Amino acid sequence: MSLPKWCSTLHEEVFEWLMQLRDPAYPGRFIFCYTGNLFFPSEKSGLDASALALKICYMIGALNKISANDLREWTGFIRSFQKEKEHIGFLGLKKLSGFFIDPVFIKQADRRQGRFMHDIKTRQAVTRQACAALMCTGEGPRYPVLSLPNNVDQVRRYLASLDWERDPWDAGSHASHLVFLLKMNKDLFGLHEPYTELVPVVFEWLDQIRNPDNGSWYIGNPSNEQKVNSAMKVLTAYAVLNRPIEQPEPLIDFCLASASAQDGCHNADILFVLHYCHQYTDYRRHDIEKFCWKRLEIIEQFRKSDGGFSFYHDKSQTAIYGVSISKGLPESDIHGTTLFLWSLKMIANILGYAGKVPWNMPVN
Repeated sequence: MSLPKWCSTLHEEVFEWLMQLRDPAYPGRFIFCYTGNLFFPSEKSGLDASALALKICYMIGALNKISANDLREWTGFIRSFQKEKEHIGFLGLKKLSGFFIDPVFIKQADRRQGRFMHDIKTRQAVTRQACAALMCTGEGPRYPVLSLPNNVDQVRRYLASLDWERDPWDAGSHASHLVFLLKMNKDLFGLHEPYTELVPVVFEWLDQIRNPDNGSWYIGNPSNEQKVNSAMKVLTAYAVLNRPIEQPEPLIDFCLASASAQDGCHNADILFVLHYCHQYTDYRRHDIEKFCWKRLEIIEQFRKSDGGFSFYHDKSQTAIYGVSISKGLPESDIHGTTLFLWSLKMIANILGYAGKVPWNMPVN
């Protein structure tokens, strides 16, 4: 068997679609979708769309189609959102931060937390996304991210404060953000001591809540969807360190039995788990490959005639971090396209076609 014919021209079609979303006067500024877009970038806003668009360019092997000057301005636009220090509290005090702050998005996120409160989770998620996009191009942030737990007790309290019972998907993502940022601080800024001391604590804590029956990380009995997505998020922390996963077989069984095709996130999440486990075992190799062939048929249903993918089967992504970004029309969007390209790259790897398509695995 070979990959579907549409895969052979996908990189060209996606690039053409993506270039329609850019502001030609300002390299790095993108809208989320072409027709129903509600969020327009400016000099001080537009971080998330810019970072995702940069990832798309990298994943389809199209960075060489961007002029050196435009790429420099693009990465410079993303880096401009990082704050070395941030005003906090009603007194406006400054605290070392390193977070990437899009004022439009963060205003909405902070408002949900209450007066004078700061949404640290959104800051971490946005910062990781921005740093990962920059690292796809060989660039990085200007400053280390210092608003993190900085000793063993703080790490344990932080992990315990996450909702591993009702929302392990979210909890797993923030445990992974912590590992990513500690590793990045070490690699790019020489902060070896926090990494060496704290990263083992994260995995020791995670080992305590790993379920032996299905291999995922949670407390209590959340939905199967939450269990799969929690496993994906935790395994992204493993992937940051190229850390082998022990006893992946129950997790493979669970994912193959729990597969759904709801949207871009769920497709990418279950594929990531299978892709990562598949690297460390031949267990159910045939079943995983069969799953991938079927998943190609499902992913094709999310393709739109404009050249990209929509996050939902029948509409574009409507909101990110609680901020409305589109009318939800049946068209491609930057978020959905990022996730489905990533999914396709993982499928190509599993099926042995990695060298036959010009797709790259993104930094995540």
